[in-house]
Amino acid sequence: MGARGPRQPALPVERRPDPVRTSRNPPGLREQFRSRPSPAVRARCFAPSSALTSSREDFRLGQPYDWRGRRRSKTRDRSLTTVFSDPETLPSAFRPGTFNIGFFQDAASLALPTDATTALLAAYRNAVSAGSASANRPVLHVRRGDYTTSPAAQRTFGTLSRRYYDDACRALGIPIDESIIFTDDPAAVEREFDVPRSNIIGPEDIESPLDTLVAMSRASALVIPNSTFSWWAAELASHVPVAAPSTWFFDRPGNLRRTGWVSVPNA
Repeated sequence: MGARGPRQPALPVERRPDPVRTSRNPPGLREQFRSRPSPAVRARCFAPSSALTSSREDFRLGQPYDWRGRRRSKTRDRSLTTVFSDPETLPSAFRPGTFNIGFFQDAASLALPTDATTALLAAYRNAVSAGSASANRPVLHVRRGDYTTSPAAQRTFGTLSRRYYDDACRALGIPIDESIIFTDDPAAVEREFDVPRSNIIGPEDIESPLDTLVAMSRASALVIPNSTFSWWAAELASHVPVAAPSTWFFDRPGNLRRTGWVSVPNA
């Protein structure tokens, strides 16, 4: 047997450890959301040369690439067919029993239905406590992390400054100092936005990324960056006003902004 090659670095994503189960974290819906073989839920975002699953997913799915970097056509338990997607992938490729891998950040993916995933998210949201600090309040999502430290991410997405959020709040008619700010860097946001720490929700303040997304979706209005994490929060919120950057990608054409969202110039 040949020596195993070095593990490739993971694509930067917002990922935190699995939460400890509590009474407000019903196991049934959480397990359903994580294990149900829905094509929309199985759609994950991996770089073609680097992929990393959680321990739970790795146990069932395995890595979609072998140690030589070759694509695998079946998951570890053989129950799912792996489909490597690109902008030309047809909607018929997203079906029960498939593990779809790609970036899904293009016009074709934007046209795919999201009802299977939003239905699961809505069911979880309805089952957990509504006593979130963001419930019925304006919410800002400030993405820092790899957006400020990774040259590749900066080339693609840029960095949105305080000015963008000021402009977006004015466009939606909401006061920034009364908003709840979700971020992966609370210390930087506290300095940059000059708001009390109690108005900021960081990774350590909430149980899991799933709970973060659901809490953001309870907002009365949303100001999002060019991040698919808050894109899904806006998709779940559905009927609240949303402001998003006018430019989503700086290194290629295309925009993931939904029709009806307010376009705000990047700044």
